Amino acid sequence: MSLSILAKAKPEDIRIYPYPHIVIRNAIDEPLYNQLAKEYPSIEEIWKKDTGPNNKLLSNTRYQVSSNTPLESTLWNIFVNYHTSPEFYREVINLFGGHIEDIHGILAPADLSSGKRRSGAMFSESLSGETDVGLDCQVGMNSPVFEQSRVIGMHVDQPNKIFVGMLYMRDEQDDSLGGHLQIYRHKHNHEKNMDINNMEIHNTIEYDRNTVVFFINSSYSIHAVTLRNPTPHRRRLVNFIGEVYK
Repeated sequence: MSLSILAKAKPEDIRIYPYPHIVIRNAIDEPLYNQLAKEYPSIEEIWKKDTGPNNKLLSNTRYQVSSNTPLESTLWNIFVNYHTSPEFYREVINLFGGHIEDIHGILAPADLSSGKRRSGAMFSESLSGETDVGLDCQVGMNSPVFEQSRVIGMHVDQPNKIFVGMLYMRDEQDDSLGGHLQIYRHKHNHEKNMDINNMEIHNTIEYDRNTVVFFINSSYSIHAVTLRNPTPHRRRLVNFIGEVYK
């Protein structure tokens, strides 16, 4: 049984417009997914292990545990370790390598096989300068909502990120409204201006169980999270990122 969130991904499923991305429903085999869901770190574990400055749990706020901080669940530690490994990086390159090269001019599949680029966990080899691409797997949540709000509006991620993935793990008891992912497009091709008047929603991806969204980051990889209504439930998600250091 594969640990990978990309095990069921196929190149033909990649959507090129408005930027390369893929949506994978039922991404992880059910037995593994169910066990991961059962052992998902508690609100308290994520909140207390988060390195942010807040001392109290805030409404609709992102909290996460990066791969350099062990979790209480052995299974989750194994899952995180795989998704910060060279093996997972190879999966990303095999699936998205051509698109990454087109957008960033680096990381073609040949680069990996020839050893021109190396990958490693963001908080180990990458910080010592021994690797070119840092990987992180962040087990996290958006906290329960006290009043209707967005956790984050229209934005692009930091430019040193080359790819971003999210695994949504909606709890079976979660009957809340909102928290869906919106993919935006420019009304006038790929303008640099991110003025909301020049943007329109291209697609909305529902926050659902066992759903993966994975995309190549660029100046036009614009996305947002929809409003969340008041709820005692958290929004469970795992982030997967690759960052360039050289």
